[in-house]
Amino acid sequence: MAESVESNRSTYTTHWGEQLPHMDRELFLQYLRDHSLEEGRVYIQEHITELSDHKTIGEWLTDEALHLLYTPFLSLKIAELLIFFGECSSHLLSHALGLKAKGDALLQIGHYDAALVSLDVAGEEFLSLGDKGNWARSRISWVSSAGYLGRIDDALQFAEQACIVFLPGCHQSSRTYACIFCYHHRSTRD
Repeated sequence: MAESVESNRSTYTTHWGEQLPHMDRELFLQYLRDHSLEEGRVYIQEHITELSDHKTIGEWLTDEALHLLYTPFLSLKIAELLIFFGECSSHLLSHALGLKAKGDALLQIGHYDAALVSLDVAGEEFLSLGDKGNWARSRISWVSSAGYLGRIDDALQFAEQACIVFLPGCHQSSRTYACIFCYHHRSTRD
């Protein structure tokens, strides 16, 4: 007797012990890299039940966007798909991580104002989730973008705040780093 294709599919166990149809990480990410943004959105919608381990899928997409950061337009597409996945699954952390990844990619492209907007929204979402670590990580690209735009005082302020989260008690060292960064960017623009 022939078995159905569904019964031959392998499963994986989620963080909560639930058995779900297996979504191969590499094939999933390859599909998203190789197809258009719209095709990627359709793929996510069509496979949303297989993508129900939201934390894991969010981590896959976050890691991929970071891995591709120096191929910024591809990283930006993955970031947009992460935002979309967060919206489709109502997974707020994935949405916030997507906004952060988008801001990181926009910084690499040189769209500093747009990067600040995306990173501000990501930062607000991280704080609403009580996630100070990812809020601080979102400030790294924020500080860089602000520095490129000549917003030195803002960059210094956020650099200090982020450093407090990363290494409590490092006010002076973060200020020193931020000053060097901002001085460098100011001098290269003049």
